[in-house]
Amino acid sequence: MSPLEQAIIMWIHLLSAAIWVGGSLFIGIVFSPLLKTMYGSIEERLQIMIKVGKRFNKIAVPSL
Repeated sequence: MSPLEQAIIMWIHLLSAAIWVGGSLFIGIVFSPLLKTMYGSIEERLQIMIKVGKRFNKIAVPSL
C-alpha cells in the first residue's frame, strides 16, 4: 500500500472517530443537561432525545 493510500485511510479513520466521539460527548455533556433546564416534562425530553438520536445515528453509524 502506498503512503498516499495509507494517509487517506488514516484521515478517514480519524475523521470518523472524531464525528462519533465528538457527537457522543456533545449529546452527553451539553445537550442532555440543556434539555433538563428547558423542559420539565420527561415525555417532552424523551421525544426530543429520540429525534436527536435518530439524526445523530444517520451520521454516527456509518462512521463506525
